Amino acid sequence: MATDALKNVRVRIEKAAQNLGSKIVPDWMLEELVEPEERFSISINVKVPNPANPLEKIPKKFKAVRVWHRKPDPADIWKGGLRFHPDVTLSNMESHAIEMSIKSWIMQLPHGGAKGGVAIDPYNWPKDTLEDVTLQFAKRAIKRGIMSPRIDVMAPDVGTTKVIMDWIRDYYIDYTGDNIIGEGVVTGKSIDKGGILGRESATGLGMHLALQTFCNAGEIKLPKKKTAIVQGFGNVGSNFCALADEYNISVIGVADQFGGVYCPKGLDINKMSEFTSAKTNKYKTINGFESVSPAYMKVSFDELMTIGADIFVPAAMEGVVTAGVASVMNFKVMAEGANGPTFAEADEILNQRGIEVVPDIYANAGGVIVSYFEWARNTRKFHDNPGIYIPENNETSVKTALQAIFKENGLALIKTAKKYNIPYREAGYALAIERVSPYIKARNRMD
Repeated sequence: MATDALKNVRVRIEKAAQNLGSKIVPDWMLEELVEPEERFSISINVKVPNPANPLEKIPKKFKAVRVWHRKPDPADIWKGGLRFHPDVTLSNMESHAIEMSIKSWIMQLPHGGAKGGVAIDPYNWPKDTLEDVTLQFAKRAIKRGIMSPRIDVMAPDVGTTKVIMDWIRDYYIDYTGDNIIGEGVVTGKSIDKGGILGRESATGLGMHLALQTFCNAGEIKLPKKKTAIVQGFGNVGSNFCALADEYNISVIGVADQFGGVYCPKGLDINKMSEFTSAKTNKYKTINGFESVSPAYMKVSFDELMTIGADIFVPAAMEGVVTAGVASVMNFKVMAEGANGPTFAEADEILNQRGIEVVPDIYANAGGVIVSYFEWARNTRKFHDNPGIYIPENNETSVKTALQAIFKENGLALIKTAKKYNIPYREAGYALAIERVSPYIKARNRMD
């Protein structure tokens, strides 16, 4: 899976380079763009409860990694998520770090992409163990000089939350004594820890703003009252669903790794949120939600793909849309909420079938944009990038600023697609690389 994901990204960068030509992307730059710049890997040693005797603690090792792609300028930061998931490895974080760069450059954010995490299932360990693992990771990263508001800024990702970001923020300030800009070491924090209002819902909201931009530009034709099926009900999926009514979208089906539910007249998203957040629901799954109403039907992910709707939103893990899924899915549009949900061979099938794809590198950028707002406010970087307005810390201002960025850069993506007569994903890569090319050339001359 990881190798395939990295191959997908490299193929897409190479296609973008071919479209742009060697004057914009010389061979040496292409070699840089397809490889991460640095990698970090350690083993974290903590004491965990002994399954045979909960009163006893035994040693346990967890693998932790971080990958950094290319920065436009040496003075810029790296930015990207920190995930807690059993599948975290250096190789599967490489593709995500590169995609984070592409996403940031499309949106004209002045930083390079990064991604990392700890190979741990957060649902299988108590809070004390998760806190131990988090702080051990932070301590090692700080000592290596790679965790700092001036160097690498992490954010919530799969399996992590604002609580984990708060732990890192507090530990960093206590360890370094940096009370001036120290809270900018992570984003996605609690509001009283320096967080920004609107960050938690930003990726889900951005999905709607992306669709709105494409629809208003006449690029996507959808009915006034739209239907959607969503895969994943974590932060991205749940917030997309919660905001759906506001954008005239009825969510008729949701699936996660444990099960799925369908109702042609629409699902009650408030009740679904209550169901998944219940203390008795260990894995926060929608499995069993069909029991809430006789109108609800238990379905599989595969069944939802053939049932279909106007919009499909993959909003969980990477590699969901295979060639097989792309061949049978029954949708007009796919708006990607997850990072890397679609394989390269599936792209070709979707193009042939006329299913429009609003790609992840644009559609799910809401989180990193609002994270940039948060970091800029924490570090007083209000005026360093005159092209990006840093909003006040309230949801209205944040939404207005987010909407402007999605519109401006979405229209630029559409223009690039038309210029080269290529699909939107290819256009996104081309736009990102075209925008960053002068900075990488200037950096190379400085080196």
